[in-house]
Amino acid sequence: MPLISENFRNTFGDIRLQVIFQDKTTRLSCIRQAANNEALSFHIVLFAETGIKALGTIHEKIVAGGLLGEVIQASEVPYTRTVSEKSSIEMDSALASLFGTEKGRCTTERIEYLVRGIPYATIYEFYNPKYTPVAQLSGTLNPKVKTLMQKYLSG
Repeated sequence: MPLISENFRNTFGDIRLQVIFQDKTTRLSCIRQAANNEALSFHIVLFAETGIKALGTIHEKIVAGGLLGEVIQASEVPYTRTVSEKSSIEMDSALASLFGTEKGRCTTERIEYLVRGIPYATIYEFYNPKYTPVAQLSGTLNPKVKTLMQKYLSG
């Protein structure tokens, strides 16, 4: 299954990662089109400390601003990537503002990375509804994810 960054490059050309917030175990970021700076997706990444240790120096490349999936793929470290079914959530005004759209629903999915068989990262991805059809299934947000969105995205 191709990475979202690969799909975005194939569809929109050059992209860039914008890190909104990052600490030892959490990163909030979005992928933007390079040509017009529009946000294509928003991500909350929750890193597991045991996975950080298992990934070692490769983790440093990720927190230095690398696209997680691409850095892990290039590293040749054994990993698995599990993607949940797409669902949709009601966007609050902050997420709608980031996407430059009206409030409504957007598609989301959860991605789990294991490195060397050890949990490394859980990624909650939200896709701009202007560019990604809204999934039919409704979902609920993990309360920790909702709190992070409210804290770091201003409406």
